[in-house]
Amino acid sequence: TNYDKVKAIEGYLSRNYKYTLTPGTVPMNKDFAEHFLFESRQGHCQYFATAMTLMVRSLGIPARYVEGYVLPPKPKSGLSFQVTSDCAHAWVEVYFEGFGWIPFEPTPSYSDKLYSNVDFTKPQQSNTLNPNDEKWRSFDKSDIPDSLNMGNNRKPKPDDVQVLEKKLPLKQIVSFSIIISLIVVLFSIILVNQIRHKYRLERIMKKDPRNSIIELYLYYLRLLSMIGYGISPGETPLQYAQLYKNYFTYGSTSLRKVTDIFLLARYSDDVISDNQKELVYSLYPDLIESLKYNMGRFKYFLFRHLLGRI
Repeated sequence: TNYDKVKAIEGYLSRNYKYTLTPGTVPMNKDFAEHFLFESRQGHCQYFATAMTLMVRSLGIPARYVEGYVLPPKPKSGLSFQVTSDCAHAWVEVYFEGFGWIPFEPTPSYSDKLYSNVDFTKPQQSNTLNPNDEKWRSFDKSDIPDSLNMGNNRKPKPDDVQVLEKKLPLKQIVSFSIIISLIVVLFSIILVNQIRHKYRLERIMKKDPRNSIIELYLYYLRLLSMIGYGISPGETPLQYAQLYKNYFTYGSTSLRKVTDIFLLARYSDDVISDNQKELVYSLYPDLIESLKYNMGRFKYFLFRHLLGRI
């Protein structure tokens, strides 16, 4: 949906770009937004808001650049807030049919303020911003396209986006499109792997206790092999569990107990109960935490969400 695309852009900017009040100057003959996105990768709120507005508009979604103020977290006294030039801020508003203009916050240091219901108050006078304030001193506002000004609250006309797209350089549109496409592909891969993982566990747990336990145990062995604790050729499950009995013990359950139940399910004619299946499954959450710890969060994220191997 358009909302998902906008949230993906917002998240991409806030996670991958650095917030700073001293971003330096834009080199001559360099496009302001392009320099921020592909070279400096750092800036203050006006940089983030400008870039997101252009990226959203390049998708044909109505968006506008907005300047205003963020209220301080606490009132000065009673219900009175002291709003100074230090509270000046820029953000993005996106138009959704049936909902109107919705604010979005790509600036890393401010996202928690927007989504914790802190009010944004638009200035009524153009001279309420202090041009001498340090936050705004290094920023040449002439770099912001006039078409990004917040204007009034009218519903955008269908031609608005088309006019903007004609004004945007082809190179800039292509660059934005590539970034957004990569973001969409990345999120799609993550979503597919999450669904596959959930389906795998549900499929295993729907089986009868015996087959469920056998499949879970073999799955655990595959996970453990990823962190160097795989079962050796010719080694029996009992020998394997005995070797690592002190490594994978979590409260009332352990790899040794799970192995004993697996051996019953695999080689005996005893009736295997649902309680035994639940006990084997109870090892799973702790085993996953061990994987995160041993692999590191980045490698775990890669194997789990991008490669789908966990």
